[in-house]
Amino acid sequence: MKILNPTGNRGRPEDRNPLGISYSFASGSIAPHADTTRWTYTVPANRRFILNEAYAHLCRTALAGAAGAISVNILVNQGAGNIYVARLYDLNNYVGDTMQLVIPAGLVLLAGHYIYATTSDTSTGGTVLYTVTLTGFEYDA
Repeated sequence: MKILNPTGNRGRPEDRNPLGISYSFASGSIAPHADTTRWTYTVPANRRFILNEAYAHLCRTALAGAAGAISVNILVNQGAGNIYVARLYDLNNYVGDTMQLVIPAGLVLLAGHYIYATTSDTSTGGTVLYTVTLTGFEYDA
């Protein structure tokens, strides 16, 4: 008697031509700026992507003249608009003010879906340090 796994003859995702994916943006102190895309990953045709971890961090390194909102965003588009996976948003104006967030594994993206990171600072003056990363792997669909 032949026993099949629940998905038929398909192997586990990590056994189907896996390819590690990693994106990272780590800045020095950056002056105020409009919403800026830091990296983008689009799942190729006939592939899928599983998120291992996403990380976002921001830290004000110099006082702003007039404090505005600073943010780090990780968004995903699955064909029906953008959805926040992570968002750090801060209005404080203290040197050393820090926020960070780790998103654990679990998100699965299909071919054509994409995930991207942005940063922004609407202050006048001052600087902010940003870090935003993504790790995961893609495999045959």
